Amino acid sequence: MPILRYAEMPLIAAECQIQLGNPSEAANIINDEGKGIRTSRILKPGHDASEMKVTASQMTIEWILEERARELCGEWLRWFDLKRTGHLVDYLKGHNPAMRGDEPVDEHNYLWPIPTSFLDKLENAEEFGQNPGYNAYTKK
Repeated sequence: MPILRYAEMPLIAAECQIQLGNPSEAANIINDEGKGIRTSRILKPGHDASEMKVTASQMTIEWILEERARELCGEWLRWFDLKRTGHLVDYLKGHNPAMRGDEPVDEHNYLWPIPTSFLDKLENAEEFGQNPGYNAYTKK
């Protein structure tokens, strides 16, 4: 069962506003007093909430991806976020040195391999085929 946290809602809304070309509205959503994701964070002594506010010039898809990584860490959404925004290959190569080694990540990684257990159940599995970049399917 998918779990949806409130923090994801302002991030989704802000991402939509960025895609629509409204970065100031995206910043308003993130900064919204009482409803924004930043206002629910605990402040360190000697700091105030104004330090957490973001500006329209900061509102980019890259900023949203970084904020989603901080806010939704460990909730298994990262691959989908990177795939949806077209940043999967760049982020994996830039943030995970292992992805530049023996099995480098590239455009084929936007699709996962189709499980053999699924293909085995099809009468036309060879015709249906495997996603590009993965071993071709052969019927057992």
